[in-house]
Amino acid sequence: MPLEFLKQLRPIALPITVRDPHDIDKLRVLRAAGMVIADINESASGTEAVVHELTNYGKIELSIEEDPAN
Repeated sequence: MPLEFLKQLRPIALPITVRDPHDIDKLRVLRAAGMVIADINESASGTEAVVHELTNYGKIELSIEEDPAN
């Protein structure tokens, strides 16, 4: 699920490179929703994405999803 992937990105120092096709599909959704800034490059050797940052909208979405008990 894209939001779960967004949660995984939160503690990671960005930028990062992503090569897993499933994660790149999630990034496409997150980028289209305006939650991340990422470049997705397709070449003959495969697809690769670079996640540059979580947008304010992505950070707000994460704060909404947080469990207040934690």
